[in-house]
Order: sequence, then structure tokens, then C-alpha cells
Amino acid sequence: MKKYYFLSLVIIFFSSNFIFCQSTRWRLLINKPTYEIYANPLNLNTMFAGGEGRLVYRTYDRGRTWDTLIVNYKGGAAILNNVFIPETDTNSVIVGGLLFGDVRRSTDQGQTWDIVIEAKLHPIALNGKALEQKPDDPNVLYIGDFQSGTIFRSTDAGAHWDSISTVLKPTTYTDSSGIVHDTLEPVLIASISIRHDSTSIIFANSTSGEVYISTDGGYNWQFVQRLVDPKIDDWDSEITRMVFSNRDPRTGYAVITYLFYSNNPNGGLYKTTDGGWSWSQIAFADTSMWAVACRGYGDNDEVFIGGYTEHFWTYDETKVPGVGIVRRSLDGGNTWFSYDNHIDWYYPFPRQEADLLSLFCPTDSTAIAVGKMGTIMYTPNRGRRWSYQTNNSWENLHSVFFPSAKTGFTCGNNGTILKTYDAGNNWMQLVTNTNKNLRSIYFLDTLQGIAVGENGIIIKTTNGGNNWIEMNSGTSKSLFSVSLKNTGVGVAVGEDGTVIETNDFGENWFKKETGYFDTIYAVSFVDNSTLFLSGEKGSILKSTDGGESWQLQQNIPTAENLRGLHFRNSNLGFAVGDKGTFLRTETGGNSWISYNIYSTRQINTVYYFNDTMGLIAGRRNLIFKTTDGGAEWESINYGYGTRANVWSQRYFGDVPGEEKLYMATEAGLYVLDYPSPVIELASIEKRSNLNVFTDYQKNLSINYYPIKINSNQNFTFRVVNLLGNIIIQETITRQNESVIIKNYDISSLTKGFYLCQMFEGNNVSNRIIIIE
Repeated sequence: MKKYYFLSLVIIFFSSNFIFCQSTRWRLLINKPTYEIYANPLNLNTMFAGGEGRLVYRTYDRGRTWDTLIVNYKGGAAILNNVFIPETDTNSVIVGGLLFGDVRRSTDQGQTWDIVIEAKLHPIALNGKALEQKPDDPNVLYIGDFQSGTIFRSTDAGAHWDSISTVLKPTTYTDSSGIVHDTLEPVLIASISIRHDSTSIIFANSTSGEVYISTDGGYNWQFVQRLVDPKIDDWDSEITRMVFSNRDPRTGYAVITYLFYSNNPNGGLYKTTDGGWSWSQIAFADTSMWAVACRGYGDNDEVFIGGYTEHFWTYDETKVPGVGIVRRSLDGGNTWFSYDNHIDWYYPFPRQEADLLSLFCPTDSTAIAVGKMGTIMYTPNRGRRWSYQTNNSWENLHSVFFPSAKTGFTCGNNGTILKTYDAGNNWMQLVTNTNKNLRSIYFLDTLQGIAVGENGIIIKTTNGGNNWIEMNSGTSKSLFSVSLKNTGVGVAVGEDGTVIETNDFGENWFKKETGYFDTIYAVSFVDNSTLFLSGEKGSILKSTDGGESWQLQQNIPTAENLRGLHFRNSNLGFAVGDKGTFLRTETGGNSWISYNIYSTRQINTVYYFNDTMGLIAGRRNLIFKTTDGGAEWESINYGYGTRANVWSQRYFGDVPGEEKLYMATEAGLYVLDYPSPVIELASIEKRSNLNVFTDYQKNLSINYYPIKINSNQNFTFRVVNLLGNIIIQETITRQNESVIIKNYDISSLTKGFYLCQMFEGNNVSNRIIIIE
């Protein structure tokens, strides 16, 4: 049976004419990525926000204006996701985070910085919120180091630190003789937390979903609970934040971040009501979250959560739910309101999300990648760093080829061919006299080239692209790839197993029968007589007589479409395709080995600098790099998607219960503002003339005491939900009664918050009901 609660409280989320999402707004304070926000506890006008690249932002006017500070030097990938100002020394600021390496402290409001916890055997890393203050002694601070499991403590507000313990857990190892031994290993600390009523209880939370507790101030630790399904990989379940209610310190909330979709559902919001000794999942099992904040709200808790999707979702075609999720509950997590679509997130440059379709390495250190939306990317250092090249065309680019280190060509939709003379720094568009989509381009030298595409189009140039002549291909099938040899022999392939050949550099083309009728995506010459084709359903064909006859290769270890081919020599070759497929042969195609690149994205293209160092590229700006021939791959570039990960949510305010929520995200720093009419609504609620009652027969009864007795003005009563939908509305004819009594059927209402309103002229009386 539904329960009905009637709250006489400040209406901060409804107004007489505007509903929740309209009466509140998220105001952007910093338009750069931020990972933490902290306010001077003695002067809330002063705030510090942690950024990326060793940047810290400072305000002295509560966020209206900001200074940008540099922690010793600018640059790198450091994320400052822990920032703290001790209340006993508010000139001091302490920062730490990920990819930062140590913990630093400033004693002059961020102008200069000193190392206070130094990296020795390994870098110091604060993964989640891992810097806390002892509630009953503000000079005592704790830090939990991610990699070593070490707990550091300071007794002088962060000036000096000592390691006081290491959080350990049992494990086993097998020696060289095969004997299994019991041992202990450090816990990878994701976050630490302290209850505000505690003098000695500290929580250390791991990246494996484990909760550990110390009852003696951090010296000794005991395992409490693992907050994930034991059937799911425990290494992918980081407890990045744990908070406790200021209303009741026995009530706490913890969120879990997980990285890989294959581990879904491995996230969720957990709750404790016994001070942290036991936890239960209450919401969002499939959602990855990094941030949570709570405060007392009447006899319950207001809870905010913020979602997080690791950028490594490059490894999955389907991303983990989390990015862009911001939810709020006013009843301790039972019901939720979504802010997901009410925040102006940062959307990246579109080409950062484009599929990459072709790779080429003009030299042993440079590479060019092209793709959809006119994307052209360049690396000067074998793929370590990439930049987007200037290009005014937004047509999809399907193929790129460099006949020399400086001169290159790329082709794409609507007859687009671009040319560069300076290794890709600048590109000029050539006139091709066709509007057909061109899918592949190949040059013998800087002058002679051929492009092929849809409906059998073949165009040829002999003067470096100044003029193009359309040739008769003899087919209307779309062609997806072309390759040439210096002898004038060339092969183009495409739809329905189409293979056409030329022996006079494209002047004449004739069809070749292969016995294969599925689409062929790629062709690659090994030498003048040996070439390979790859296509649908894991098919690879080989010819050793220049294309006169073909053999469908057997025992290919995949049934996925193979979209790209690249051969280094007569023995060593590579093929890539759908669902992260990567194949390698060392036997001239007689046998192929499949390697796991830990990605389910479509791979479209492959190219190697040498026999061991190569690149693959594909869906959503994906670029992987290998340095060992293909056994191991490193993710170099990938589409980030919307920059909407939430890293921190904190309350700051002068009056208890009226604090504002600040939210640090990769899109910037936001504050949830309540416009001034809310203050008026608060007083209206307090003097509301509307009373509401219910019984368990699902009937709503109202009593309304008119403000004006002798008036001919009618009343309007309505019930609205959080989305502003009017559930009930009735015009009530005035009969000069001293009290209006009405009854309504609310049996169809679903769980959630509803606002009951009575309008009398310009006056409105409000009451809230919560259906659970």
C-alpha cells in the first residue's frame, strides 16, 4: 500500500507558475574542467577549485570572478581532485589528485607551493575523495594513497605528514615450484571518509568495492563489506565517495564507479543506517557514479549523485551509463528527480567524435588519419600525440595516401579530393568534376593516381591532381578499395564480390571472377604477383598470380567483417574489422592469429611504421598503438563524448539548511541557484491556508480557508508533478463559505513528489505530498 506523507516545509522546488526544473537553475561559474571545489570554512567568499594540467582556480567573491593559479608549472595530465582549506589556517591550501605524483601545500593562498608528501617508491595518487579532516580536531588531517594503501596523518593542519598504517588484505601467490602461499597485499584506496560524530572511526574504501574501518584513528583496519555482486569482477568497482548525513551520522551514502560495460551492473548508490557497518544498494545498479553529497532535509536526507563514464569506454561499443547523470532525492534515496537535461554540458568539437576510416604512414615517424566530417589528424611521433589539421571541407573522407613524405591526397564524399604539399599542415581542394562518393585513392608517384567509389566510378590523374579523367570501369557496383603496382597493374574491389583489374594504369578495366560474392572492403599488394582481399564474414582471399586466380583462405579465426588490410612484406600482414577484430599473419596468409585489443568498437584501418610498431583506427576517433607487433595495444585517442562527468558535489552556505550545492565537472564548475522568488514561496508556505489529508483508500481531502470571504472570485485547485504536468485541476465556484472542503481520487498517482495548490486571485497556497 502506498504511504502518504504531508510536509509543511519550504517550497524550494515549486512556484505558483513554475515547476521544479524552472524554479532552479545550474549556474556555470568556471567554463574549464574542474574536479573539486572547496570553500574557506571561515569566509565562504574564498573558494578554490582543482583543475587539470596543474591548474587551480581561486575566487574571493563566491564565484563571480576567478584567478587561475599554477601549481609550480603548467601542463601535463594532472587532475587535482582533492582540494582542502584547514579551518585553523585558512591561508593554507592543500592539493592532490591523479597523475599529479605528490601532495602540495600553499601557505599564501595558492601563490607558491611546497611538497608535503613526496613520491618515493611510487607516485602519490588520490583516486577519489581521499583527504579528510578529523571532526573533533581540525588540525588533524588524513590522506589515503591509492597505490600503496598507505594512510598518512598530519597533526598540524597539513604542514607535516607521517605514514601511520597500510590497509592490507589477504591474497595468495604461487612460487616457482607451484606451491601456493598466503600473504597480504596493499588495498588500492579509492577514497576515505570520517563520520562527523566520530573521534576515531575512519573508513578506507577500495577500488574493488571493499569497505574497511579503523576504530583507533587509522592504525588498525578490519574488513567490513564488499559492495558489489561477488559474481562480477571486483577490480572494476571503485568506491570513490562516501558521505554521512549531518542529520543522523549513522546514515551514510556511498557511490561506485566502474569502467567497463561488460561488468554491468557493477555500480550503484549504497546506504547505511548503522554508521557504516553494513550497506545496502538502494538505487542505480547499472550506473557508474563518482560524486555524492547529502544533508538533512526535515526528518530525512537530501541526496545528490553525479555520474561518471570513464573515457576508456573506447574499449566498448556500448558505454557505461553515468556521463551526464545528475539526480536529486529529498527522501533519502527512495525517489529521484533528474537534472540530466537541465545542465549546459560541454559538447566537444564534432571532429573529436568522428569515425576514422583510413590511416597512412608517410615516414617512419609520421602518420595521417582521416575520417568522417572532414577529419584529418596528424602525428609527428609515431602516434604518441595527435593534432587536428586545418581543413575547410566537412565531407566524409574515406581514404588517404602519400606518394612522398610531403605530398599526400585524401578522397571522400561528393567527389572530394584534397591535396597537401607540406605533409598535412595545409590542404587544398581539387576539382574532380564528379559528385559521386570516392572511397579509395592510390598514387604511384606524386603525379599518377587513381580514385574509385560509388556506382563503379573511377577517375585518374597524370599531373598530380590538376586534372581528373573518368575511366570506364565496366561495373556499376560501388568500389571500396584500389591498389596499384609500378608495372601498371591495379586491382579495385567492392560490392557483391566485385573485382576489376587493369594492366595499363587504369586506362582499361576488366572483371575478374573470384567465386566470392559478398562485399570486399580492402585490397593489398604484397609483390607484383601476390595480393590479398578482405571482406564480409571474416573472408580473406589470396592470389599468387597477379589476380588471375583466387583462393578463399581457410580457418580464419573470426566471422566479423574485415575492413582493413596491410602487409609489410610477403610474410607479415594484418587485418582489422568489426567488434575490435585484429588479425596477424607471419606465414604469408596461410595462417592467421587473432589478438584481443580489448575493444568492441569497429576498426576500419591498419598501418605499420615498421614490423613491430603500428596503428589501428576506427569508430569515434579511436586510435590504438602497438610496439610489439600487435600482441599488446595502447589506447592513444578516442572520442570523449559529452564532457559531463561529475567529480565532486559539495554544500557551502552561511545558514545551515540553506547551503547551495556546488558541482565540479569536466564541463566546468556549477552551482545550483534558487531564484529570489523562492524566498517569497517560503513565507507563502508557512502561512498557507490550504490543508491536505488522505486516508488509505487513496482519497485526497483538502480544506481551504479563503483569504477573502465576501468575494465573487472563483478558486482553482490543482495537483502537479515535478515535470509540471497537471494531474488534477478543478475550478471551484465561490459560495461565500468560510471553508472549502473537497475530495479527490489519487489512486492512479505513481511514486514521487506532488504539489497541491489553491489559487485565489493573485494569492496561492501550497502543500506538498510525497507518494511512496
